[in-house]
Amino acid sequence: MTAAAPISRDHADVLSDIESELADARALQAATSATLRLISDHPGDLAIVLSGVLVAAAELSGGEAGSIVLDIDAQRKIVASHGRAMEPYVGTLLPADTGEFIEAVELVDGVRHVDDFSASAASMDAYWQEMAVVADVRSFGFTAMMHRGEYIGTLSMFRHEVRPFTTSELRALGAFGEQAALAIVNTRLFDDLNDALELQRASSEVLALISAHPGDLATVMGGLLERAVGLCGADDSAVFRVSGSTCTYVATLNSPQLVGGSWQLSDESARTFLAGSASVRRVDDLQHSRAQGRYPGGIHGLGRSGVIAPLHVDGTYFGLLGVVRHDVRPFNERDERTLATFAEQAALALSNSQLFTELAESLELQTATSAVLRLISASPGDLSAVFAGIIAEASRLCEADNAAVVRLDGDELVLVATTASANAMQVGIQRFPVSTTAIEGRADQVEPMLYDDLAATNMMPSNTAARSGMSLALVVEGAVWGRLAFSRTIVRPFTQAQVRIAGAFAEQASLAISNARLFSGLEDSLARQEAMTDVLDAVSVARFDVQPVFDRIVHHAAQQCGSGAAIVWIRAGDRIRLGAA
Repeated sequence: MTAAAPISRDHADVLSDIESELADARALQAATSATLRLISDHPGDLAIVLSGVLVAAAELSGGEAGSIVLDIDAQRKIVASHGRAMEPYVGTLLPADTGEFIEAVELVDGVRHVDDFSASAASMDAYWQEMAVVADVRSFGFTAMMHRGEYIGTLSMFRHEVRPFTTSELRALGAFGEQAALAIVNTRLFDDLNDALELQRASSEVLALISAHPGDLATVMGGLLERAVGLCGADDSAVFRVSGSTCTYVATLNSPQLVGGSWQLSDESARTFLAGSASVRRVDDLQHSRAQGRYPGGIHGLGRSGVIAPLHVDGTYFGLLGVVRHDVRPFNERDERTLATFAEQAALALSNSQLFTELAESLELQTATSAVLRLISASPGDLSAVFAGIIAEASRLCEADNAAVVRLDGDELVLVATTASANAMQVGIQRFPVSTTAIEGRADQVEPMLYDDLAATNMMPSNTAARSGMSLALVVEGAVWGRLAFSRTIVRPFTQAQVRIAGAFAEQASLAISNARLFSGLEDSLARQEAMTDVLDAVSVARFDVQPVFDRIVHHAAQQCGSGAAIVWIRAGDRIRLGAA
């Protein structure tokens, strides 16, 4: 049997390299398995997982210190470290030229390395120069963490001496970079799931509030704002009503003194930002943005960093829901998504409250108009009593300080009824030239007329304090009989809902006038019939004395014609004598 040929030294070196690579592969496989178990055991604890990844990477690559950098909101931030040298840098942001530095470094099997970092840092940003000296970074190796082609961050290791990493060590760094990327993505998914469950739970609680308190907007908004602040990690929250160029606080969580306060949006960019905004927006620093003219004054009083979502009620833009932090601590995309959900809840609450309010107002209006109809029925010929009841109920429901009924009389409007004091407005005496009502329409205009500030017109006497006003036509038998008018002593324009309420009372007043006319006509007819019957009775019994007939004729004639006197003259030949008076 022929003896086996001895293994040459070259073959021995090759076998040694293979055995070394196999050992490295087994060690890497064991470390990878350990990392996967760590990820599995701590799905939501990124700090523990990344720390474990760095320890294993340092052990296999021979690194003495290292770190993991994440790409957060387009900024690179150190989130984990290994070794005392890197601990002070956790939480710091890398300079803007980080990408340029990465691209300039040598690439080996997908992993980049620098033989002597201190030499390279001499021509770089001061941040890198400091790290080279303070952290004593010399031989340096790092790998990009990727997931499905998306850059997530960087894992790096370095030594405190110039001892370049080998190809095998760099490959180990690359493998641990993949593990770290997997851990980060897994944690994000876990966090997203938890966030979704927490948001779902909070949304269910808000919906329960809306259902339990359909007309209590303060309670619903308080609960909604509290949950929005909690899930977004904010310090305060508010709902704003935006109407034209006016922005008003509707509700706040921790700043009740601001509710009801408003300010004008004078800057065009501010109005564009607010009015009809179709998407959620982040503002990193409200004060800075305001100084730059990109954000309106007023909102910045709540805090510094903010997120704002539009509120659309029944397809109509209503205003904004916002959360803020007192310090400059920007919100992220997750907070945007969370606030968008609460904005939908807030819009639902506003819509529900509006429907409930409209229902309550409708029931109250129905009750009031029923009372007026009963008054019309009980006092068919007494317009003064009916008008007094109408303007009292209408003023209450329309939140007016004063109300009046005026009758159109040729070129003048005559005051018929009013809630104002007698020394300010005199019924039957106070008159207004029709020309003064031509400020925004004619006296016989059928459509409602609204006045933001009557002080800007000459429609009211100087001794009245009327400011905002509303006037509606009283139409009887197809013609304008007069107007039903309301006023407030402050500038607070009437709403369209209040116009509708006033319109219902204007219809009642018109009905009362028509009813009074019919009643008056019926009474006149009956009175005339009674008078004629009385005269005929006198004629039927008169034989030779007609004087009783003449006496009854003048009596009834004066009464029916509303005259102070009536006379019957009798012709006697060429003379006329007084027959009765």
